[in-house]
Amino acid sequence: MSLFNSRYPIICTPMNFVSDAKLAVACNKAGIVPSLVGSSNLEEQLKEFRDSCPNGDLILAVEPLRIQKHLMNHIKLYREYGVSHIQLLEFPDANILKSLNGMSNIKIIYKALRPMDLSKIESYYDAIDLKSPDAASRVRVTGQTTMERFLEQKAMNPNLPIIVTGGISTSAEIKMYLDAGAEAIGLGTMFALSKESRIHPDKKLEMIKKSFSDVTSIGKNRMNGIVFSETEDTDNNHSLGLKLGRDTKDQGVIWAGKALNNITEIESVQTIVDRLTKDL
Repeated sequence: MSLFNSRYPIICTPMNFVSDAKLAVACNKAGIVPSLVGSSNLEEQLKEFRDSCPNGDLILAVEPLRIQKHLMNHIKLYREYGVSHIQLLEFPDANILKSLNGMSNIKIIYKALRPMDLSKIESYYDAIDLKSPDAASRVRVTGQTTMERFLEQKAMNPNLPIIVTGGISTSAEIKMYLDAGAEAIGLGTMFALSKESRIHPDKKLEMIKKSFSDVTSIGKNRMNGIVFSETEDTDNNHSLGLKLGRDTKDQGVIWAGKALNNITEIESVQTIVDRLTKDL
C-alpha cells in the first residue's frame, strides 16, 4: 500500500472517548492501522502507544480549531511520537492546512460525510475518508448507498485515494470495496465492542444484543447511536452522554452503526481481524 504500511488495508477509525493507547496497540499488533483522537491527555496516550509499538502507522483525528492557538507545539508533538497520518474533521484555516501539509512525513486525510469535489484543494490532501450513512456517530443521509457514494467520489477525484468508512463488518464487504478501488476500509463499531475497548464490559454485553434497527439519530448533528438514557446535549459531540455510555452499565449513549448486525460476542481485536481478512 502506498498510503499505509500496515499488513492489512483496514483502519480502526478514530472514536471520541473510545480510542485509546490500549486499543491502538492491539490494532497495531493485529496488522491494521490504529488511531487516536486529540484529547487533554494526548501526549500520555501517544507515549503509551509508542512505548509498545515503536514502529507502524498511527492516525490522529484532529479538530483544527482546537490546535490553532498552539499549532507549532502540536506539530512538534506529532513528530516526536511518530504520528503518520492526520485526519481532519473539518476544513481548517488555510495557514493550518499549509503548516500541516508542510510536514513531509505526515499524510493528511480529509473526513467527508458525503461525496465532495476536492479538486481545488486536492494538492493539500493525501486521501479522503468517505463516511457511510450506515456508520456510527455523525452521518449525512443523502439517499445513496455506500457504494454509490464511493463511486461518485471516485469519479470526482480519480487521483485521490479513498478510504470507505462505516457500516462494514464482513470480509466479503471489505473485499468488495477494495476490488472497486478503495485504498482502505475504516471500521469503528466492530472494534469499539472488542475486548480491548475501554467501554464498560457490561455495556458491551448489552450492545451486542442490539441491531442497526435499534440505532437512533441523535441531536442536531444526526449522530447514529444506541441511547441508554437521555442526557443533555451540551456540545456538538454529545460528550456527556458519551462519557456515561463508555463508563457505566446502563446510562448515556454509545455511537454505533450497521456493523451491530454482525456482532454477537465480545472478541479480541486479533480474532476480529483474522475473520475480516479471510477473503483478502
